[in-house]
Amino acid sequence: MKEIKIKGWRLLIDPDRTRQVLQNIKSDAETCGCSYCRNFIASREQAYPGDFLNVLQRLRIDLKKDVQTSHIVRLENELHQYQVDYCFIGKILEGVDKNIPLNIESFNFTISDEILYREKEFPKPVLVLQCFPQVAWIINEKEISAEIDC
Repeated sequence: MKEIKIKGWRLLIDPDRTRQVLQNIKSDAETCGCSYCRNFIASREQAYPGDFLNVLQRLRIDLKKDVQTSHIVRLENELHQYQVDYCFIGKILEGVDKNIPLNIESFNFTISDEILYREKEFPKPVLVLQCFPQVAWIINEKEISAEIDC
C-alpha cells in the first residue's frame, strides 16, 4: 500500500492489487450492450481529459473496467451525460466532503468508500471513483427509448 494525494484527498492505495483484481472484471458497459453503452464504449477514449486519465493511471484503473455505467440524460448541447463508476483498492485517510465533486479540467468526479455495485468482486478495502463524462452520439444507430435505458 502507498499513500497518494489527489485534489485535497489523502488516500492509501494498492495499485498492484487493483490491477490484479481488474484483470478479472468485465466492463459493465460492454456487458450491457444497449445503444447507450455501445456509444459510450465507442467514445470513451475521448471522454476524459488528460489530467483525469493521469489520475486513473496513478490508481492503476483500467479505463475499460467500469463497474457501473449509466446513461443519465441527453443534454441541450446534444452531448450525452453518463455516470461511470470505477473501483480500486484503497482507503481514505483524509478527504474533503465526498458529496462535493473534485474537479480536473472542468471534469467532475468523486471518491467514496460506499461501493454499491459488484462489491463481491473487490477485496476490502475498496474505493469508488465516480465520474460524469459527456460525450457526443457517434455510433451509427438511433438512441433507444429512455424506458429501456441502462
